[in-house]
Amino acid sequence: MVLAEEWQLRITNGQVRSRAELARELGFSRARVTQALRILSLSPRVKEIVRSLGDPMDRKYVSERMLLSICKLPAEEQERKILEIINWPVQKTHPGGG
Repeated sequence: MVLAEEWQLRITNGQVRSRAELARELGFSRARVTQALRILSLSPRVKEIVRSLGDPMDRKYVSERMLLSICKLPAEEQERKILEIINWPVQKTHPGGG
């Protein structure tokens, strides 16, 4: 995820004009760069959980493939799924905030 954030920053800051240019510079396909950047569509809470695992992780909790598989889910489902994947207790939320 850190790498995807660095790549996106290079695009945003104009260091490269496009994903295609970034891909050429890195020696990857544009599709591979796009796939890596898709991780940035995870909910803010999920990204926070993944960052809390460390960089590098002391053990492999989650892979890029696992993260990509949950990108399409609604935010609440993403959080439940990531907690399940890394085997952390799932906190239940109740209507009314309690």
